[in-house]
Amino acid sequence: CSSDLCQRSELMSRDSFQLLNKMIPWSPARNRVLDMVLNIAIPFNRWLGMRVQKLSADEVNVTMPFRTLSKNHVGGVHACALALLGEYPAGLLITQNFSAQKYRLILKNLKADYLKQGRTKLTSKVMRPDHWPEEENGVMDIPMQTRIYNNKNEEIAVIETLWQLKRWDLVRKN
Repeated sequence: CSSDLCQRSELMSRDSFQLLNKMIPWSPARNRVLDMVLNIAIPFNRWLGMRVQKLSADEVNVTMPFRTLSKNHVGGVHACALALLGEYPAGLLITQNFSAQKYRLILKNLKADYLKQGRTKLTSKVMRPDHWPEEENGVMDIPMQTRIYNNKNEEIAVIETLWQLKRWDLVRKN
């Protein structure tokens, strides 16, 4: 596949994560390389300064600094920035468990419960579900829940996402 979309999917593939883990064992340096690769694969995320702190098949933690660019009209982190901070690690966790070379991963639904204003560096945490849904006719919907905390470990938001995984051979091509 030569399209830009396919090239970005290859950057996000599980095999790419495994290769990176073999090349650079867990360390801050590996996470920094991972952040650079993900900023190329997902350019929209660059402006928030999100950084992967933990990336495994069971858990993903991402931090986001408190920046002027992410503020809302009352001085807290904007609702859309919080939603993205919840969506991003959930997608990364799914990518750790399902190959982007086999499946197209797309966000189908997002629900955000905002509990407090975020006015510090924030951390999002998502855990692997107890069981993954079964694939039906080459498609599966995966619900995820990400919790976002401030630097006092107070819960700021809960982001629920629903992801559709579809086998690439079933994706309509324009």
